[in-house]
Amino acid sequence: MVGGRTPEEHLRKLYCVLTRRQEFGFTVRIEKCSFNMRQVKYLGQILEGDGIRPDPEKVAAIVNMSPPHDMSTLRSYLGAINYYGKYVREMRILRQPMDQLLKTGTKFEWSSACQKSFDRFRELLQSPLLLTHYNPAMDIVVSADASTVGLGARIAHRFPDGTVKAIYHNAVWSSLHIGDRPQTTSTDIWLEEGHSHRLQRWALTLLLYDFEICYIATDSFGRADVLSRLINRHVRPEEEYVIANLELEDSVRTVINESLQVFPLSFKAIQSETKGDVNLQQVIRRTKNSITDPGIQQFYQRRESLSVVAGCLLYSERVVIPPSFRKRVLQQLHKGHPGIERMRSVARQHVYWPNIDDDVAKLVAKPWQRLHLDYAGPLDGNFFLILVDSYTKWPEVVQTKEITTTATLRILRGIFARYGQPETLVTDNGTQLTSDRFESYCDKNGIVHLKTAPFHPQSNGLAERFVDTFKRSLKKIIAGGETLDEAMDTFLLCYRTTPCRSAPGGKSPADLMYGRPIRTSLELLRPPTPYHKLPSTAQEKQFNRKHGAKAQCYNQQDHIWAKVYAANKWTWQLAIVIERIGRVMYNIWLPSKQNLIRSHCN
Repeated sequence: MVGGRTPEEHLRKLYCVLTRRQEFGFTVRIEKCSFNMRQVKYLGQILEGDGIRPDPEKVAAIVNMSPPHDMSTLRSYLGAINYYGKYVREMRILRQPMDQLLKTGTKFEWSSACQKSFDRFRELLQSPLLLTHYNPAMDIVVSADASTVGLGARIAHRFPDGTVKAIYHNAVWSSLHIGDRPQTTSTDIWLEEGHSHRLQRWALTLLLYDFEICYIATDSFGRADVLSRLINRHVRPEEEYVIANLELEDSVRTVINESLQVFPLSFKAIQSETKGDVNLQQVIRRTKNSITDPGIQQFYQRRESLSVVAGCLLYSERVVIPPSFRKRVLQQLHKGHPGIERMRSVARQHVYWPNIDDDVAKLVAKPWQRLHLDYAGPLDGNFFLILVDSYTKWPEVVQTKEITTTATLRILRGIFARYGQPETLVTDNGTQLTSDRFESYCDKNGIVHLKTAPFHPQSNGLAERFVDTFKRSLKKIIAGGETLDEAMDTFLLCYRTTPCRSAPGGKSPADLMYGRPIRTSLELLRPPTPYHKLPSTAQEKQFNRKHGAKAQCYNQQDHIWAKVYAANKWTWQLAIVIERIGRVMYNIWLPSKQNLIRSHCN
């Protein structure tokens, strides 16, 4: 479609377009072309010199529609009239009674208010509706007003004779942007000194644009104010409301295929597996009718961004991967070992499933892979080698008199013998850590040695922060009366068993390092665990039957014969059971010797 303000301009543009088509080898069929048209029908509208108006033939089909009789016909009707919303300033007022019927749980009852709006739509669509053409050379007037439920706006041109004609009416949920050129903005909010900080932040943001603010009292500001206050709910686009994009699903299907090209999975495999997954099918069924069940919690929170295309579930433009394929996708993401943040970035472009970030972290981030090393001290003539795991925050502290390369390597060999060698070691630029011998040790053991920038301790912040915490805590513990060695052990036990906010899941270093909490004296506060005998295995039962073994159990104050050893000899003596101290051990009293001994039940 080629247009112009004058016949000469029109012919000049037409010649340029046809010349360009000829240069690239494109041809046109003359019987399908129309020239020198005063008006053009395009997408249900008529474009002419005075502006844009609805096509009477298209409007007639809507005007002659009978009133909706159920939810399906109501959606079809609203989808049809919604296309002409830009012509009708009171669209939201008229839609409100019908929108109420779309609410979940509302019974369909066509009320007199609905019929009144229906009749009013007929009148409006048969009236002369006209929007002026957008002209970049003319003044733009943006009338905007916000309420607690939405933003009402009108874009218009101010003509040389002072009249203002609308370009577009809208009631939207977000901000409005009109190019990078001067404009006039009308509002009923008077910005002055002393207003709320939020309004003043808005004012600072608006300084980036070239415009003039014109204050209009609310009583005279109905054209935008009424739109903003009558948005009572967000209406999702219906399937019937697809305009000028008959190949929408094909386009989205292309997005899916492009997303999956990164991975060794085909679209058909995802489609097939999605059909067989009970949970995803439940989400798909509810997505088509809007998810309202909080039981599907992870998808419920993202329901506005979910869609279904060709049997696959999409979150925005990311394909939702069924559980059976998630491990394969993670392995492909990890190919090349890009690191946790880069893996997450790639995943956010292509695929999605609940807790995908945590799954990436579990695959990539493991204990004892990246360590931070530093020295603390001197304190009472002693130095302390500090080694902290970046993932679990597990610390190792070793006291030393020397901080040479030899002493450092001796300590590291001992630590690595217990926990294994890391992949990466981060240090500062101390001479003992940059020597050829230290670098050789790292190279021989496959350890990547990363050195921070000179005079920039923040690059090794994990170790630096721990050194500060260690020093302050050690001084406080020693002030309480403990020796240096006792204070170190007390600090390490407390630090390793205390939950850490910066650790994954806020768990303690010990819990992340060993997969379980380690026992401390605080366990004594819990009720004692009752004695519980593990069930006998089949092998044990067979042995007992063959050898005639029987379970022996004694109670307190039972009189028994006990085998008492003395001078490499033993004798049977009468005894009394005092208590049971394990599965087979008892404390017993020997009246003849007035002595308490421990004895096995056998």
